[in-house]
Amino acid sequence: MKYLILFIFSCVFFATTYSQENDSTYQDVEEVFISSKKKKNIVFEDPKYYIVDFTVSNENAFLLMKNLGKYYLYELDENMQFVSKLRLNMNANSLFQDCFGNTHLIASDSAYFILDDEYGLFLTEAHPRKEFMKAMEKCVGTVDDKIILENHARFEQNQTFYTIDRASGEKNIIYRINDSTYISNVLNEQSESQQGVSEVRLSKRYLLGNIERPQRYNPLFVVDDSLYIFNHFEGRMDQLDMDGNVQKSLKINHHKKKGWDRRIYSDISKRQFYAVWVKNGAQHLIGLAMNKDEQNFGSKITKHAYPEKVIVRDGYAYYTYKPNFDANLNKLYRQKL
Repeated sequence: MKYLILFIFSCVFFATTYSQENDSTYQDVEEVFISSKKKKNIVFEDPKYYIVDFTVSNENAFLLMKNLGKYYLYELDENMQFVSKLRLNMNANSLFQDCFGNTHLIASDSAYFILDDEYGLFLTEAHPRKEFMKAMEKCVGTVDDKIILENHARFEQNQTFYTIDRASGEKNIIYRINDSTYISNVLNEQSESQQGVSEVRLSKRYLLGNIERPQRYNPLFVVDDSLYIFNHFEGRMDQLDMDGNVQKSLKINHHKKKGWDRRIYSDISKRQFYAVWVKNGAQHLIGLAMNKDEQNFGSKITKHAYPEKVIVRDGYAYYTYKPNFDANLNKLYRQKL
């Protein structure tokens, strides 16, 4: 595992040289009917400890727990049943699930791999948090013996996905996104409205304008040996193979509809993706059609406005929530989508 971290660090360095109740109501969100008649269940709670963070995978779940300065790491099985726990000797901040599917414990200045064996949970040696997160934030997935990384060129609004072969270190660019239309429009508008202003000054204003403009959201998801890229610049979802060849392309328009929260949840085991709308704190999850003959469908997390964190796995939405404002502790809920 140690060598895997070192490999990721080297890849990133290389890359930087390139640029629950029943509710039968229905809510209509942009022509998609959202059924909120979905049963919610409390799948885990501890009468003494607050759930600081959690992760869910197809095999297990980890919960970071806290009470009066004491921290514990809990492990649950695939049925959300308690398996084991580990007392932590540091103030932990969060959990982080990397592109390989591993879960890490994040402290104020360090990151630790979480592992388990027949004796229970344990942590590996610490890695510097800043360097660890800088490396891992570029990694978006793996397929076969290749690691998929992402790179942003901030001012040019370019986004590049590429693979690194684990054995040879060979780099292969598989997908580019370039907001050329936006850049061209900005430059043309500035040129037309500010005749006589020097080109240098126009360039400076353009760069400053881009610093204030948030990057768009164009996520890549790995499902088995296929890559799904939601290209919101060009309004389509592209399905690629591991070499970057387009296997299927569908038009998308959810990102143009009012209220979209600039998020997509992925349910890898079901090959399903959900765009997220938030209305009065309630999350509306729109299941996106993956074929031309399908229609979008939706679910709503009802009664629980502003959930603390949401993870979608195997047809369920998992989230933490305090049942009322005065409650000191929260609970882990699960809702069928």
